[in-house]
Amino acid sequence: RVEWLLVDRNGQVYPSQQASAHFEYFLVGLDWPTGDYRVRAEVWRDGSVVASQETSPVIKVINKKPRLLEPPHITHLLEANFDNKLKLLGYNLPARNLSAGQGVPIVLYWQGLLTMDRSYTVFTKLLDTQHQSWGSADRLPADGYNTIYWLENEVVIDGFELPVDPAIPNGVYWLNVGLYEEVDGTAVSLPLLLDGEPSEITSVTFGPLKVGGPPPGVVVAQAWPEHALNIELGGVIALQGYDFSREQESLRFKLYWQSLVETGTDYTVFVHVKNRAGETVAQMDRLLTGNVYPSSLWSPGEIVPDETALALPDLSPGEYTVHIGLYDFATGLRLPIAGSNDNSVLLSEIVVD
Repeated sequence: RVEWLLVDRNGQVYPSQQASAHFEYFLVGLDWPTGDYRVRAEVWRDGSVVASQETSPVIKVINKKPRLLEPPHITHLLEANFDNKLKLLGYNLPARNLSAGQGVPIVLYWQGLLTMDRSYTVFTKLLDTQHQSWGSADRLPADGYNTIYWLENEVVIDGFELPVDPAIPNGVYWLNVGLYEEVDGTAVSLPLLLDGEPSEITSVTFGPLKVGGPPPGVVVAQAWPEHALNIELGGVIALQGYDFSREQESLRFKLYWQSLVETGTDYTVFVHVKNRAGETVAQMDRLLTGNVYPSSLWSPGEIVPDETALALPDLSPGEYTVHIGLYDFATGLRLPIAGSNDNSVLLSEIVVD
């Protein structure tokens, strides 16, 4: 028997399909690469090739949009499942510190979970902390690549620039993304699946971004702490000092942090109260500034005061120490501190009568 094959420039072969005893054809696949193709004839006998011959290139395939069936590297993973139809695998934000009025560059990574017969529109909003929108876009994904044409499990890279209101104030913002189908002139949003079941949530929110500058009042030009320290944590952030007061049932702190370098991490601050045996008897963990101004957006040199309080349980009489430090919540790793065995700073000692 004779087999007819097309061979691309990389040596990949594509078999023909038989229409009749005397007619065979090639169906150009959705994932065929652009380039010249040769025809190869192979003579088979007893399960092996006994002769073959190739032509010079006879056709050129131009694939303007090759299909992607495996996800590329994605900086930020989400795995947001919209009604078992599409999944938002994650996103990249090429810039997170933007000038006022500048568009927001975004790359979304979608995956079709099945072959769809519906056209879905992607909506994207830029929201402030009060959920007010300062930029929005409703668009077909990937420059008009309608979801009707997606293959099952196909990965679609959707890069675009979200326009921003020129009057946007300085501050921290978040991106909100979802999908909808237009039915009789009405937008019907796809629900997010939570624990495998449809929910009332129809979008996913991620970020943060800084536009123009920090929120008003969160950065100071100079720190004047009651207790000066100037301790570096991992060469990323320095603790310039702190104010400290003790109330009957709580400890209150004002921590003066200074950014040393840009970081993509939103660090969490911990405060531990330990007894003389070194046991933690009270603790508090929260994102720096309570996420009002996340550390991933700090610019080098900025001084950021951070007020927090730690509720105290009923403690036995005795002496206690208060320790503080920073860690990455995603990994649990603390920023290293020179001379510290546990990467924490001893802030104060308290006595309970």
